[in-house]
Parts: sequence; structure tokens; C-alpha cells
Amino acid sequence: PDATKEVLELSDKLSKQIAEALGITSQVAASSAKFGEEIGSRGNVKDMTDPSQIAAFVDGVIRATAMMERQASTYTTDLASMNEKVERLQLEVSTIRQDAVTDALTKIGNRRHFDLNFSTAINVAREAGEPLTLCIVDLDHFKQVNDQYGHATGDQVLRLMASVVKDCTREGDIVARYGGEEFVIAMPGTSIQKSLNVVERIRLTMENKRITKRSTSENIGSVTASFGLTQMRAGDTAAAMIERADKYLYEAKENGRN
Repeated sequence: PDATKEVLELSDKLSKQIAEALGITSQVAASSAKFGEEIGSRGNVKDMTDPSQIAAFVDGVIRATAMMERQASTYTTDLASMNEKVERLQLEVSTIRQDAVTDALTKIGNRRHFDLNFSTAINVAREAGEPLTLCIVDLDHFKQVNDQYGHATGDQVLRLMASVVKDCTREGDIVARYGGEEFVIAMPGTSIQKSLNVVERIRLTMENKRITKRSTSENIGSVTASFGLTQMRAGDTAAAMIERADKYLYEAKENGRN
């Protein structure tokens, strides 16, 4: 909601800046028309035979041209300033949009990022006839970590999990913190066996990490994770794949975790 409000406010500012730019453009057009009328009102130099009349005509043209140049210079400066303001606002809008799909703690995608991209990935995979796999990852006994070592250490573990997942996946994979201690990975164009290799690499990496509580340098050992992995089937929706992966995750938890 806050991000939406900020985007709306910035969009309003952009609209005002664009309106001002259009106003300046209208002023330029009006000034050009006025310049043309003023020159035209002085007659046609071809019809002039009196040197003083020609001199007066030339003097008028010079003064009108100088005035037009001053106005044009002002308009150019105003438009350049307006362009800078618009570019800054566009950058702010882009930053807010990025923040809206990024998990503030782990700096990977959030649930909104995943929801926006996963359905698209399903459609693309179906049209291309390529595989698509989905993995749900959940840290084991994470509540105990928070209770025993504090939420700061819990946050440290979440950031570690996000880093491991990011390091073990490809740039084209959809990686996100789905909520709490749960992460999701969608792997387009990846078979179930190759995805299993990725998942196993993540699992082993987490199992072998030794975590130290930063505030006290206390060694708290490793925090493992459990996984639910599934491949897209005919007629699958995003919800169906998530439900199935979640079911397999639950089975992994029931059968010893890690």
C-alpha cells in the first residue's frame, strides 16, 4: 500500500511536469507564430525602393529575431530543467517499483515478484513444450533458532539461505522469499533430474555451513532445510504446482527433514 501511494504521488508529479512541458511547447509555437506575423506585417522587401524603408525593415527584422532568440533561449533552459525533473521522477518510480517486488531483508524477490512471474513462466513453458519445475524450500526448526538465539540471528540465517539459493540457481530462474522461512524456486527449461541436482546442491551447502552468532561469536552449528520439488504437468496451474510442491515439502518434513 505504501509503495502504491508513492507511485501514485510520483505519477501525479510526472503528469504536472509533462503538462508544464506541453505549456512551454505551446508558448514556443505561439512565439513562432507571432514572429511570423510581425515579419509579415512589415511588408515584402522586394516591393521596397526607398533605402530608409528597407533599413527600417531590416532593423525591425533584427530586433524581432533578437527577441525570438532570447525567448527561445529561455524556453530551451526551461525545457532542459523540466527534462531533468522528469528523469528524476522516472528513476524514483522505477526504484519504488523494484522495491515493491524485492524482499527487504534478503534482497531477493518477494512473494509478489514470484506471483507476477510464475504464471507467465507456466504459459511460456507450455507454449514452448519445455519443462518447468518448482521447488518450495523451508528452513528446519527455524522457530527454535529465533527463540534460542534471537531474531537478529534468525535474520542472519534467512539472508544466508537466500544467498545460497541465489548462488546455486541461474539468472533465468525465479527465486523469491515466499514468506517467513519459506523460499520458492521456479526453474524454466529444467528437467526434474537437473532440478534435483540443484536442490541437492542447495541442501548440502546449507548443511555444511557453520553459523556464528554475530553479536557474541557463538557457534550455533548448521541450519538445514527441507524441500518439495515438482515438475509441471499437463493442465497445471500455478496454484496446482504450489499445492503439490507444498505436499512434497510436508512429506520431507515428516520423513526426517534436511
